[in-house]
Amino acid sequence: AQTGVFWRSSPASCGAAQEMRRQVRLMRERKSSVTDLHAQVSNALRLGRVAEALQLYERIEKRKPNEPRWSHRKGDLLHKMGRDEDAMIAYQRAVELYAAKGFEARAAATAKLMQQLERHTLP
Repeated sequence: AQTGVFWRSSPASCGAAQEMRRQVRLMRERKSSVTDLHAQVSNALRLGRVAEALQLYERIEKRKPNEPRWSHRKGDLLHKMGRDEDAMIAYQRAVELYAAKGFEARAAATAKLMQQLERHTLP
């Protein structure tokens, strides 16, 4: 029987562990950065800086392109800004993303919102 033998990681497993730690750190940074951006949106809206809030929503959308909430909220803001054509584009994207994620009720509700908006904007 061997005594005093210590288990050592191979260099490959050390590299894999470092890579895994790096990936976890990057995921946390991404999540944190979206959380920070969302807080900045809330602050901008509270201060009445809607153009700034819109830019922040666009940055969030770039970081989370498959998340329908940001397109939906961007559409809401665009509508409040009187930019209904742009709001319709944002809402359409939200509908597609909600449907792709299986949120059929949300997709339908957003589509209904689009219909209502369309009725009010047509001459």
